[in-house]
Formats: sequence, structure tokens, C-alpha cells
Amino acid sequence: MADKYWGQVAQLTGLAHCPNQGPFGLKDGAAIGSRNGYIVAIGPAKDGNKQSVKIMVRFPETSDGNLARMALENSNELAVALETDKVAAKQLKPASISTNSILWTWTYMLGKPKAEKLAAVANAIVNALKGTVPDFQGKCETCRNSSVSQVMLMNNLPGYFCSGCQFKAQEQQDSAAREYEAMESNLGLGLIYGAGAAFVGSLGWAAIALFLNRISLWAAFGIGFLVAWALIKGMGRITMMGQAAIALLTIASVLFGDVLFYTGYIVRNENVPFSGALLGRVLSIFWSVELKEGWLSIGFALIAAVYAVYQKGRKPKFNVVFTQLAPEGQANSATLS
Repeated sequence: MADKYWGQVAQLTGLAHCPNQGPFGLKDGAAIGSRNGYIVAIGPAKDGNKQSVKIMVRFPETSDGNLARMALENSNELAVALETDKVAAKQLKPASISTNSILWTWTYMLGKPKAEKLAAVANAIVNALKGTVPDFQGKCETCRNSSVSQVMLMNNLPGYFCSGCQFKAQEQQDSAAREYEAMESNLGLGLIYGAGAAFVGSLGWAAIALFLNRISLWAAFGIGFLVAWALIKGMGRITMMGQAAIALLTIASVLFGDVLFYTGYIVRNENVPFSGALLGRVLSIFWSVELKEGWLSIGFALIAAVYAVYQKGRKPKFNVVFTQLAPEGQANSATLS
């Protein structure tokens, strides 16, 4: 059972198994806690179609990003845990090392690594840092002054956060939300920017199609993002009207691109010079051709528009949630938001 496995990992590392909690986003949660003054989280994760387990070790921001790497390279304990003579660049490929954390990704195909081996690697990483990389020393990682006795989650990221800094973080998010609501929303300028982007997108769509001698459906996503970025740039705070404009301009861009493609195709392959009359002929039969041969590009354009609105045209989230750890077998703890 997954719970038994992660309970074993937690026991071997001195952490607490917290189902449905932690930074990795799966229902098995993570083993979370503090070791040697560092914040540690170990749990299952998914990287695309690949399954993995991750070891996250967090420490205060350092000016030298090589400190943690050097500590790992010099660790005999980590070399033993990895069953190698020396920790070199090859052994550290699974590790993403920054100035305030190590994220070790252990990808597997058939089965998770043995709990004992996973715990040995995690413990070795933490032990390697001691004495080389500064630890939190039980202090709030934001103000660095207040003592904190328990690890908490801030938007699922484990850390040390004092009550004062939690309150400040919430206030800052509330202030950012108020500033966003007070921001001007200029639909007219957004439409000008968006229409310009849609026109450029149409030219690009047609040029790519003529070069490939076929419609490139993936170009619809590029158009969607181009239109969304341009309209939001001009509009400022996005509204429902802006979101609808993004969708409509994206579709219009693809349709106009198809008109240009059909016209350019005739000019190139039938040696007919471009003229207003030719463009008029194309427009007169456009919908009959488009509904037979271009409906897929229209559908893709709609998908692109919706995706672009979701990614670029939705209201930003202004919330920070602090949650106490809820180890397996204990009642759910309070959430501060």
C-alpha cells in the first residue's frame, strides 16, 4: 500500500507522512518535516507521463549557488547511498540545485525505489549540507527573527512562517488584489493591439500554410497566444469583454489567414495574378470550402482561443493559504487564508 510505503519513508527519515499535503500535488501527499534545521519533503510526483519520487530540501537563501552542490559532491554518505565511489556530475543529474533548495527527482518505470534506499539518499543529502549550507535554525524564513516551532505549508510549500509574517503576506495579497481591481481597463486600446496581432497572425498563418502547402493546426495556438498577449498588453486589467474579444479575434485571425492561404494558393499554382476580383471570388465561395475543408482549423482556433483566455486572460489569483501539517492518523489541522 502507498500509505504503508510513505509511512515507512517518514519513519526512516524522522518526518511526518501527510496525505493530500505538500508541494507535489498527489493524494499520497508527502513525508514532511525538519532535519538538521532544513525543511524536507519527500513524496510521489508526476513529470508528464513519467512517475517519480521527489526529495525537496529547503534552506535559507545563499549568495553562492555552488555551496549545496559542493556539499553533495564531498559527501561520502551520499556516495554510499547512491552505491558509487564518488559523487560526480553524473550522479547529480537528478538534482536541481538552486540558492535556496535542492530538488532530487527519482524517475522510475515499474516500481518505486525501496523505502530504505530513498530514505538513505534523503538523509545523506540533508547530512551533507550540515556545516556547509546555513540552516533555518528554527527562525521564520521571511523575517529571520521570530522563532518558529512547527513547519507549516504556504500554498502547499513547507517552511517556517511566524504569525506576523503570515499576516503580512495576507495583507500584501489583499493589497495586490485591490490594486488590480483599481487598475484601468482600456478595452478600446486592447482591441487595437489585439486586432493588430490578429492581422499579423493571419499573415503568419497564411505564410506557414503556403510554405508547408497545407494548414498547420498548431499555428492556431501561436495566434491565440499572440492575440491574448497583445490585447492584455493594451487593455491592462482583463474583463469578460476582453476575454470574449480574445476568442473572437483569434478565430477571425485564423479565418482571415485561411482566406489569404486560399488566395495565395491559387496565385501560386494556377499562375493567376492577385486582384480584387480574385479575392472577391475566394470570399464568395469561402464558407462552402471552409465548412468542408477548414472546419478542423476553426475548431482548433476555438480550442486555442479558450486555452489562450485560460492562460493569459483570466483574473490573477491573489491568495495565500497557510496550513498546518496534518500527519496521517491525526485530525485535519486549521487553515489560515
